[in-house]
Amino acid sequence: MNCQRPVSAYLPAAIASLSQSLPGSHLSPETFRQAKFDQPQVSLTFWELLYHLLNHIHGGGLIKSADTGTQVRFVKYAALSYGYRRLKFYQLPADGSKASRELLLALSWFLCRIALMEKLLILNRFKLWDQATVCMCNPPLKCLQGGKSLVSKPHIKGQKDVQYLQWLNGHLKLQWRSYHSDQEEQCRLLHKVHSYTIGSRTDPVIDHSSVLEVDVGRQPERYKQLLHFVESDCSHLEAFLKWKPMESLYWHWMETVLDMVIEDTQNQTTCYKNCFLPGTDLGCHSVSSIMEELDKYKKDLLSLYQELREHRTVKKLACYGETTSQRHAGKRKTTLQTKLFKSKPRIKRPNSGQHVQLSAIYRRT
Repeated sequence: MNCQRPVSAYLPAAIASLSQSLPGSHLSPETFRQAKFDQPQVSLTFWELLYHLLNHIHGGGLIKSADTGTQVRFVKYAALSYGYRRLKFYQLPADGSKASRELLLALSWFLCRIALMEKLLILNRFKLWDQATVCMCNPPLKCLQGGKSLVSKPHIKGQKDVQYLQWLNGHLKLQWRSYHSDQEEQCRLLHKVHSYTIGSRTDPVIDHSSVLEVDVGRQPERYKQLLHFVESDCSHLEAFLKWKPMESLYWHWMETVLDMVIEDTQNQTTCYKNCFLPGTDLGCHSVSSIMEELDKYKKDLLSLYQELREHRTVKKLACYGETTSQRHAGKRKTTLQTKLFKSKPRIKRPNSGQHVQLSAIYRRT
């Protein structure tokens, strides 16, 4: 008699594939199970995981010296910038000592909303070819890594805003020129490497070697490091391929987690209406007021967009009408000039003999 395994028996394998496909993640299925039942001993683990993943997306890399408070503050601001609106999440303490279930919900929201796994796989893809990178940094989130505030400094508010903006504009131009010169130097060096190695490959599309291939050819001992990177990339891709067929199991399991959250919410009478973000960066602005302001600004932007679109349509029609009228007026003017030219009597010019005789007569007189 064949005994089929229940669907829940494949859940640990699905969670293990999810954990293996995330870079820097070594969470076991048991850790996810403990987070489902809101065990406080795994809260710090999820804070570190969220910080590492979100920081890696924004190009900051892994900052090992970041303390727990910095990690919690950075993850909360990143979640707020992406539109995560669960108010209880922003009420969690800065020491990261509890509410592992809330962190599990936040991680699942990032996986579903911003395609976190796909972005990380693209960023961590090992590249054997040469590529000129473009700066895609996010200054507000970068400044939070060092514990800095998003709000302008108090002494700047008392100064002249125009001078400060001019200074910022000049600083931005200087940084941009420096970045542009670095990119030009990189392109020149890449061109030298590519021109010197033309014909070293049999590929009809790319017939030159990359900088990495040239470096490995000069230092053969780096083959082991290159092989390690390729194997790590392949392991992440294999785990992702295992995860995709079993992804639905994870989301069905998350529905049970949501059921437990709803039960706990009904049993509690805590009001999160005046929920504040921890820290002094936002002053007395609560999360609820920020959400209301964001909704208001969104509606204002949509209305302005609609008005600008209508104004643009009207201007476009008006310009089209003026162009058409000018075109018709130009045609009428051209037709009138043609008629006048045809009706104007022509003066018969003298031939060359007559011109010589008239010249002789003028000389005599």
